[in-house]
Amino acid sequence: MEIFIDEQKVDVTLDSERTVNDVLVGIEKNCAAQNATIVEIEINGESIPADKIDALCSKPIEDVYLLKLSTIAALDIIDSLKNLTQGFSRLEQELPKIAFNLQNGGVEQSFDLMVHLADVLDEFCHLINFCALFPEFFKAFTIDGKNPEDFLVELAPILLNFCSAIEKIDIVMIGDLAEYEISPRISALA
Repeated sequence: MEIFIDEQKVDVTLDSERTVNDVLVGIEKNCAAQNATIVEIEINGESIPADKIDALCSKPIEDVYLLKLSTIAALDIIDSLKNLTQGFSRLEQELPKIAFNLQNGGVEQSFDLMVHLADVLDEFCHLINFCALFPEFFKAFTIDGKNPEDFLVELAPILLNFCSAIEKIDIVMIGDLAEYEISPRISALA
């Protein structure tokens, strides 16, 4: 069996391992020692969804010719969150100007800013999901005095209203939500 971890082929000697689960337990122990965990499993070229892992992990290792794993480390998440603050800083500066830009011919600039907002928030939500894998590292992580999940729960209806205003091309509502609702929350993230 060939084993790849994060696209790197690893040389592993299998001793008493009989199933894929036996192999994964050993690798996960090594990951845990480095504050990392497995986040994606591919067996014989097939990506394994979370709800199928238990069934496929009982597979004998003789039936597996290729095992690819992707991992993530707590420190990688921290670094990514720090890097994301640059995106939040730009949004913090530009969001209050969105209504002015829309009213004065800056439609393309405003559209680019809305796309940037969506991209940065998508990446942030992705990272927040990974934070849950390392509760000991992120238990003190708060945004504006709230845990990230509660912060996002409060932000969600505001973003829905923002999307609705964009669909209706309601420049006043877009500007108000961007400046008075979204921008302060982005400042908390920055």
